[in-house]
Amino acid sequence: MQTGQVSIWVPIIVGVIGLIGVISGQLVNAWREDRRWRRDQEREEVRWKREREKEEMKLAHDSVINLRDKRIELFAAYIQSVYAAAMLANKLESAPSIESVKEMQVEYQQLQAASEAAGQAVRIIASDQILALFKSNALVLFHGFIHRYLVPPLGATEEETKANQEKALKDYKDSQRERSTRIWSYYHDLTNLVRADLGITPMQKE
Repeated sequence: MQTGQVSIWVPIIVGVIGLIGVISGQLVNAWREDRRWRRDQEREEVRWKREREKEEMKLAHDSVINLRDKRIELFAAYIQSVYAAAMLANKLESAPSIESVKEMQVEYQQLQAASEAAGQAVRIIASDQILALFKSNALVLFHGFIHRYLVPPLGATEEETKANQEKALKDYKDSQRERSTRIWSYYHDLTNLVRADLGITPMQKE
């Protein structure tokens, strides 16, 4: 090689170094971009997770509210039937005649059907304490509302029938007076248990 001539390897080496610099720069940029993408992805995942947790909490809260509203609705239907039974007992207690008692049989049958349906629904959602009260008073509401001794015996004279009916009506009204007291007591006890179950302050007896 003559003096003053540049070796052929110099531009080659310079070119290789330049190429390496370009490639290195691209790799560094790609690495930085990848890190930025990962950070963005992580932030997006955190944001999405928070949104999902927020939505799940809202759904859980709504489910609790809906369940509570449904329980209130079912309890209210049954408590209303107990209240209606107490009012019917009051009416029977002051019935002026056996005929008026018999006229209430339709009301009695409708009330019994509604109460039995509401009671079945209550069995599903009630606490053990409410169920215990429910079972212990199952016969209080309707058992004995219409007594068979109100029907006069066959072959009785008009005077005997009248005397029997007067005595039967008196005995019947006495039994309804006792029934009325028991049903009202059941109504208040049941209402307070339901209110306590729902986190509501018990009501005062009237």
